[in-house]
Amino acid sequence: FLKTHNANISINNYAFSNSDISMGLIYLIRNPLDICISYSKHLGINIDETIKFMISDKTLTFFIDSKNNRYPVPLGRWDTHIKSWQKFNTPKIFIKYEDLLSKTNNMLEKILDYFEKEFNILINNKEIKLSNIKTTTKFEAMRDYEKKHGFNEAQKNIVFFRSAQKDQWKKILTNNQKDRIINEFGLLMTEYNYI
Repeated sequence: FLKTHNANISINNYAFSNSDISMGLIYLIRNPLDICISYSKHLGINIDETIKFMISDKTLTFFIDSKNNRYPVPLGRWDTHIKSWQKFNTPKIFIKYEDLLSKTNNMLEKILDYFEKEFNILINNKEIKLSNIKTTTKFEAMRDYEKKHGFNEAQKNIVFFRSAQKDQWKKILTNNQKDRIINEFGLLMTEYNYI
């Protein structure tokens, strides 16, 4: 298993991934109206700067490993990032972050069904495993883990597990900020029922 934030793009004719080296993918998608708030906190920059970051084709961030080595992570725009993985020629499922919050059991079952259907992986004791997944990955447990042990994706002096809520944008974004995001990403936001 590989967890990544990379867009599936090619650099110097080398694709980030392809069906020869990846059997499938699970893509976690989130409303860009909420992403800009969360990412603003994560980066320690204001929302307007974060929106510029999200709509740029050249958006790049860095992964820093345990030895402080920095590796570039090309992201691109929110919509082109998603499209880069939609085109990926392997079995795939797209899970909405908001559905994980409100329909946790259904989404976890969907993921387990994906493994059974696409890869013939029989999951024994499914109910016990689902219960364990929910217990060990609930927000409070992850926040407590970060407090005790840190979290490698957290920026210095910024908490990674901040709120785990949806629709924060309704109270935080200005109309201009909301309209700018919708103007940029409206087609794909409509496809995923965000507008």
